Amino acid sequence: MKTTTHRKLLTGLALAFAGAAPLVLAMAAAEAKPGHQAKITMEQARQTALARVAGKVKAAELEHEKGLWIYSFEIVANGGKKGEIQEVNVNADTGRIVDVQTEKEEGDEDAKTDEGGKGAGEHED
Repeated sequence: MKTTTHRKLLTGLALAFAGAAPLVLAMAAAEAKPGHQAKITMEQARQTALARVAGKVKAAELEHEKGLWIYSFEIVANGGKKGEIQEVNVNADTGRIVDVQTEKEEGDEDAKTDEGGKGAGEHED
């Protein structure tokens, strides 16, 4: 008698979980964000970035930033200052350069400057 009750209980639990599995998978798929299908290749964006800042690419990635899909390249510039890298962002859909910043290699956020040489938070008076 006990064995039959346990078997029914286990069968019921197995069916309950099996029935919930498609729902759980559907929810996970809905929350997963599909990758962006860029209109230009990373190699094309790399050539654009290296045309702006000649040097060696240290890192590259496709990322979503400020509402745009961009290729971000960290470049050690030829003849650049030791310990500095140039971050060049290329729009993944248009191929245009969106931003160029100078950063410290250690990733010091306070060391970022835009192309005009202003540091983060600096203003002209």
